Amino acid sequence: MFNKKTSTIIGIALAVSFFTVGCATLNKINRDLMGPDRILKKKIAVLPFKDLTGSKDNMLGSTAKNLFRETINEHCEDIIVENDERDRHLEDMAKLDSGATDPVKQNRVARALGLNAILTGTLLDITVTEEKEGFWIFKDTVPVAFLELEIDLYDVETNAVLLSELVKTRVSISDFDRTNPSDNQSHDSRIAKKLLQAAAFQLSEKVCTIMEEEPWKGYVISLEHSVEISAGTDVGLRKGDVLEVFCCEKPIEGNAGKLYLFPERKAGEIKIENLFQHTAVAKIISGADFGKSNCVKLKLE
Repeated sequence: MFNKKTSTIIGIALAVSFFTVGCATLNKINRDLMGPDRILKKKIAVLPFKDLTGSKDNMLGSTAKNLFRETINEHCEDIIVENDERDRHLEDMAKLDSGATDPVKQNRVARALGLNAILTGTLLDITVTEEKEGFWIFKDTVPVAFLELEIDLYDVETNAVLLSELVKTRVSISDFDRTNPSDNQSHDSRIAKKLLQAAAFQLSEKVCTIMEEEPWKGYVISLEHSVEISAGTDVGLRKGDVLEVFCCEKPIEGNAGKLYLFPERKAGEIKIENLFQHTAVAKIISGADFGKSNCVKLKLE
């Protein structure tokens, strides 16, 4: 038999347990009746990585882009990673005649595509070597490979860096995959792909977490007859949604030629009337002076 004190503790624990389960059940019922929370999906684009490894594989930067895009798409429920066609549009439109990327053009095109962020990266070094593995006298020499890379995640609205991460990943490789361990530049695409897959898996969770915490934003892209914005059914907008429109200040130039944009005053509100996959048309409820590239955010009731 339990003593009185023990019975009291067990009773309190059971009450708390029933209360917690009851609240969870009520919350689920409430969600089922009211519908899911209004979480609009955020869009990002992954651009080809710069390859500074000296690899003979001239497609390594594009391979990195594809692996990161696939991994983020697989692990991030509320993020849309743009496809090749829209990615290429962003790359082509943002290039100068010299081949360099114009950050102002890139930001403008990113807003027209309805992007919330852009992921870029640099492959710094791939090293193939040997390490001792095992215990005591049972240690054996095994081939391993290392990849050093850096990724940067930029916010489209402000051009601020949301994530800048320098990472070194390691994978064990087979004798078949191994190249000459004394020549660090002599590596093949099989090893590089294994390293990139490990890096993408390692970093995708951080990208997901950061993007989930970022508020959704869209942009005004046309004012010819009504207000057109660069977001539609793909992100979860609905007919009748009310959006707040915010003006942007002039760009401020920072270090290394980076431009930063800051939202200014609220210009007014618009209401969604017609929806398409990537765009929506809205009517003005209040306000004026809705210049292009103004930021829109979902008005919460």
